[in-house]
Amino acid sequence: MIPRKPVLLLVFFILSLNAAASEINDGYLRLILNERTGSFSLYFLFDPGAMRYEALFNAGTPSASFLSVNVDGRVYNLGESITFRTSYERLDGNPALVFESPFLKVSEIFSPVKTYNSPVVNGVRITIVIENKGAQRSSVGLRLLLDTHLGEGRGKVPFNTNSRAITNETLIEGASGEKFWLSRGDNVTLMGSILSPYSNSRPPDFVHLANWKRLNDVPWRLRYYEGRSFNNFPYSIGDSAVCYYYEPAVLENGGSFTYTIFLTTEDISWYNTAIMPEPAGETRTEPAVIAAPAANFSAPEEPALAKADDFDEDANVLALLRLQALLDRFIAGEIYLNEQDLAEIERSIDRLRNRN
Repeated sequence: MIPRKPVLLLVFFILSLNAAASEINDGYLRLILNERTGSFSLYFLFDPGAMRYEALFNAGTPSASFLSVNVDGRVYNLGESITFRTSYERLDGNPALVFESPFLKVSEIFSPVKTYNSPVVNGVRITIVIENKGAQRSSVGLRLLLDTHLGEGRGKVPFNTNSRAITNETLIEGASGEKFWLSRGDNVTLMGSILSPYSNSRPPDFVHLANWKRLNDVPWRLRYYEGRSFNNFPYSIGDSAVCYYYEPAVLENGGSFTYTIFLTTEDISWYNTAIMPEPAGETRTEPAVIAAPAANFSAPEEPALAKADDFDEDANVLALLRLQALLDRFIAGEIYLNEQDLAEIERSIDRLRNRN
């Protein structure tokens, strides 16, 4: 049980590219910013007695969650593209990742959030500011991919919104009236905004809940198939993700776009309550988080089965065995596969056999 006292957390990691991590830990929320990869991880202290933190989304491969910008039809994955230089800064007292090119500057700013029913800071507001540095107007869009995991596993519901449980791929329009999504784990839950709890932020054009690999492998938009599961046979099974989309719009030279996304632990009444005026000065509150421009994470290695073009004979056999094991578990009643899953498995088996 988290003690109910007015605690503002003040925790900072200070790392350099060649130094070990230095930590001052005095709170429940931990944010790690990785300057080298342009990624971030978010943790919550669910067991203060044992000092046990849990990641609110995939932290094992932090770069599996990332920002992309679409500039005049060309897509750049920030933190990966050599066109953009990545740096760690503090903006208005808040930690930020800044991605800058000769024509565009993107600032991803993190500020602390304490929802109504939480006695402690339990989330962050991510403010993304896109500035056109070029000499002419451009068409600029933004997407944020989050590799969620708390709702994964046997018998779990991958996502819920304020109106429904989501067990298959779903596309949510920003103007649909849905206010939030949540990914509920055994110890902690991650909630994300669709409609901002504050009235001064536009919603995303849509939020796509789908298999992570499918969303990761497309340069921009994944074609939506209603009812498709969170599986991508045989490469990625039961792997959920959330992708925010702000579609390309004209950005004048010298102009800027600002988007806001909230990520917190569970507090349904806070997200359901108003659209409310923003508390004065909140954006300037000193962040109660760990802010760490870290360099000790490496980019993920692609697994042997990640791309069909890389298959050799042994990998084909391994993939067939994996699919057979899934069918065996389904027959034994250990996992659930719908008709679309079974049809996709059958097509995958046919493709793999034809390669041999």
